[in-house]
Amino acid sequence: MSQVIVANPSYRELEELADLLAVEKRLLLANTDDDDFITVCTQEPIELALVIDASSSIHPRDFQLGQQFLHEFLNQYDIGPGRNQVRVAAVTFGYEVYVNDAFYLNSFKTKEEVLNAVQNMPFRAGLRTDTGDAIKFMREKQMVKTRAWAPKFAVVLTDGNSQRTEYTKQQAALARAENITMFALGVGKAVKEQELLNIAGDPSRVLRADSYSELDEEKRKELTKQTCVSKPKPTTTTTTTTTTTPPPPMEEPCSIKYPSDINFIFSPAALGVDATGWVTQFISHTITNEELENSFQYGVVSGDCPDDEGFRLNQYTDIPSIRARLDRYDRNNLPNLIRSASNKFSASNGGRTDAVKVAVIFLGNAKVDSKYLDSSIQELLASGVQVFVSRTDPGIRVNLPPSVRLLEEGSSISQATELVSHICHLDDKVRKPYTLSRLES
Repeated sequence: MSQVIVANPSYRELEELADLLAVEKRLLLANTDDDDFITVCTQEPIELALVIDASSSIHPRDFQLGQQFLHEFLNQYDIGPGRNQVRVAAVTFGYEVYVNDAFYLNSFKTKEEVLNAVQNMPFRAGLRTDTGDAIKFMREKQMVKTRAWAPKFAVVLTDGNSQRTEYTKQQAALARAENITMFALGVGKAVKEQELLNIAGDPSRVLRADSYSELDEEKRKELTKQTCVSKPKPTTTTTTTTTTTPPPPMEEPCSIKYPSDINFIFSPAALGVDATGWVTQFISHTITNEELENSFQYGVVSGDCPDDEGFRLNQYTDIPSIRARLDRYDRNNLPNLIRSASNKFSASNGGRTDAVKVAVIFLGNAKVDSKYLDSSIQELLASGVQVFVSRTDPGIRVNLPPSVRLLEEGSSISQATELVSHICHLDDKVRKPYTLSRLES
């Protein structure tokens, strides 16, 4: 613990001193002094991603030990969505990237939620080690919409070598090129030093443990110290006046920069109970995203179709009429809902002239007339609506117009997060409804 002496302290100085001592006591890490810079192991805002090996070479018990290590590592930080807090994302990999199990920087709002999510990530026992794909996913899907003032770190925890070592090296280099500081924590003798160096890019960011049981407090402290931030020393003066550097300006929320009207389009009758529940989860994750707290409006187009209703005993008097009515029950009403959606953005339905018009269409396993679906979507695009499509089941095959954004396969929360990312990653110089070409650039 460092010794600090303050003569005639002000109330503010006493507060700062108390905070400093509390952090030093909790982290038990000494500051290091290097000429013009000092490494301060206090609570700095960072963006932190965990890339976790869940391949079959790991025993289930060892995977749990790895989770416990990461749990204790994260528990040191003040995790949350605040400006000066730490945000965390995590993904597991093996035969593939397990995107359904991943969570993102803005998925949770409390430390407890993040710790529980890490502790509860399932062990998939994949038959490959697709480390490169996992690093790519982290870079492209998780380390997006980061805070300009927060350094970015990624920790790759693995016990083996990837099948495509050059690809892993390339993906790690791309991550580092985007200012993501990469750490490689290798467990056991099987993983090669070169594999870890390819990931980290520098020997100082390579850590090793002989086994998962040796991922102990010393390794945790070592990893924590690596994420400390080097800052210029504060200049000292002989006067009692101090110069305070103002913090960087708060980034304008996405909802303020790009107010949007979003209609979610789905047919509960065609989806069924389970898939409809998936859709409502998607919508809940979207509307509770911190980026969209203001200036966004939401609507649902799910229909109130008479075709879904029954008919009276005396309504039909011949068999052909009854059969014709029964045929309607087998018809997926989604294209009709899509055709009606353009009117849902009108002023009479609460639409705003200065808002981006966004439609999210949910496809299920029910059969649908593909030509009718395509023409319905084309009409919606022609009316100036930006269209996204979500599949409630990754096995669903669909051909879509090229200007439609198909959300990646994954859980409802991962697809909702991707949707928000697309909406918010716009050219700041353009204050008008966006085009998909700008989204894809």
